[in-house]
Amino acid sequence: MIAAALLSYGLSILFHFPDGYWAALSAVIVARPQPGAAAQAAADRFIGTLAGAGVACIMSLGRIWDLPAVAILAATLVPLAGLVAWREGYRTAPIAGLIVLAASPAGHGPLDAAILRVVEIGLGVVVGTAMSWLLLPANASREAQTLGRNALGYQLDALVAAQAGDDRRCDRLQAAARQCARSMARLGPSVPWGSTATLTALQADLNRLGVSLGFAIRAMKAARRAGNPMIESDAIVGRMKRLRDAAGQAGPLQCQEPNAAPCGPAADQHRNQTRALGFALAMAARDIEALTLRRV
Repeated sequence: MIAAALLSYGLSILFHFPDGYWAALSAVIVARPQPGAAAQAAADRFIGTLAGAGVACIMSLGRIWDLPAVAILAATLVPLAGLVAWREGYRTAPIAGLIVLAASPAGHGPLDAAILRVVEIGLGVVVGTAMSWLLLPANASREAQTLGRNALGYQLDALVAAQAGDDRRCDRLQAAARQCARSMARLGPSVPWGSTATLTALQADLNRLGVSLGFAIRAMKAARRAGNPMIESDAIVGRMKRLRDAAGQAGPLQCQEPNAAPCGPAADQHRNQTRALGFALAMAARDIEALTLRRV
């Protein structure tokens, strides 16, 4: 960001622009770690400036007929305010319009002021976007990897919480995992060129893992509510440990009765629940392996 501002200001001096700070300000506003987001911010700022300067140039013609300044100001700001209401990213339009209208009393013609403002801001947005793409292209990819690891950790911790009967903590962890997935989905416009396919595959793997682990968590909760002792058996705990090992996690798992077996009138229900849980854990193991292959 600092480099973009200094470079923009230096180029403004080189080209003898009178207000180099506008270029530096635009570069600071536009530059950000996600290159795609920087490009979107640059487009919004440039289009908003162009629209504001253009409307102000047209409305300033009213001075030829000695129209009141307040009427010219209102005629400029009303359509620009509507533009900002339609798309909030164009909020620079009214600012550019006011600057152009103020140019004549300052000794400059509105057309000259409009061209200078558009060129200076255009220089800033180009430099800011270029610096984001050149210097910060991997941040969005690294953020996606971090979100994937966090979502995986939250889901596995939620499974352990479900086994322990802590439904409140389980729900909080699942909500945190869903938030990670939503944040990853918003990274789409921000990834550098050539990484879109990798992000899409990572999202698909994370979604599949969410389904399989979500199924396992629901099965674990149902078995816990039914008093199924097999959720603490060596078979189930061993599968859960393998999941955590595959994800690079470590920590104690509840295993009070490693050889417990279903008995009594609910034996068939317990066995069915245990089979369903084992199947869900096997699917989760497959999905974790696919996710970790992408270096999550």
